[in-house]
Amino acid sequence: MKHRHHPRNRFRERYDLHNLVNYEPDLANYLVDTKSGVSVDFSNSDAVRLLNRALLKSAYGIKYWDLPDNSLCPPVPGRLDYVHAAAELLIGEEKYEENERKNLSILDIGTGASLIYPILFHYEYGWKSLATDINPSSLESAKKIISFNDFGDAIILCRQKAENTFFESVVQDSMRFDLTVCNPPFYKNQSEAYAANRRKNRNIHGRDAGDSKRNFRGLDKELIYPGGEKKFLSGLIRESIRFKSQILWFSSLVSNKSLISHVKSEMAMIKPVEWGIKDLSHGNKASRMVYWSFMVKDKRSSFKS
Repeated sequence: MKHRHHPRNRFRERYDLHNLVNYEPDLANYLVDTKSGVSVDFSNSDAVRLLNRALLKSAYGIKYWDLPDNSLCPPVPGRLDYVHAAAELLIGEEKYEENERKNLSILDIGTGASLIYPILFHYEYGWKSLATDINPSSLESAKKIISFNDFGDAIILCRQKAENTFFESVVQDSMRFDLTVCNPPFYKNQSEAYAANRRKNRNIHGRDAGDSKRNFRGLDKELIYPGGEKKFLSGLIRESIRFKSQILWFSSLVSNKSLISHVKSEMAMIKPVEWGIKDLSHGNKASRMVYWSFMVKDKRSSFKS
């Protein structure tokens, strides 16, 4: 079943692939005939990269967006669902009137080589982002994307030098952020990542294509974290307590549905003033966003980032 995208998601309708080929001609080499019409060979990592680059070019006029061969390629429509859902936390507040929205600040935890969340927040809402990552090569790729596009001062990069921390050494005492976003690593180790890829290929091809059909790409630090997504989320949630006066809303994707009960336990431990889990639809893949704030509602309007 195809899950519905967010109502404001500009990619919620079926792709006009012939138009996208005009923006990215090489995409034509990866179009395949299916029972429902022409589609993209989603089992091929090059096809996925070209499709998402074409979407960014057609929607936003982005001049350059490319990734190293081993970097994770994000599905732009799914990432945009998260952006809109997270933005609603801010737009719903009294202080966020139309003429104030461009002053908001986003903290992207683990931006990756794609820089996708800062790009989408910039083009969709005009908000500024501090994009962090622990991997120098990912930041080099992100820096190249910034240098070829007209972002002005909307996106700043920062290396996270402290292993197994999320806000420490990045969020200085003078900093304030309206919102954090994060896409946690999914897997505990490499073998778990490859097993998930084989399952995905069976769903696409109806057979086991083995490791040779690896469409997810991704550096180890993008896909793998000791203890997996569960451990990552625990660290992110618990560390947020120390920055509760500097960040209005914290949020993260939660890919594995079975972790919802774990997230609830973590929230019971840190006791935020408000928190929730919102279902998201990433095309054919369902996901969810957890969000929380330590600030009481009547004081949020006086928060200044």
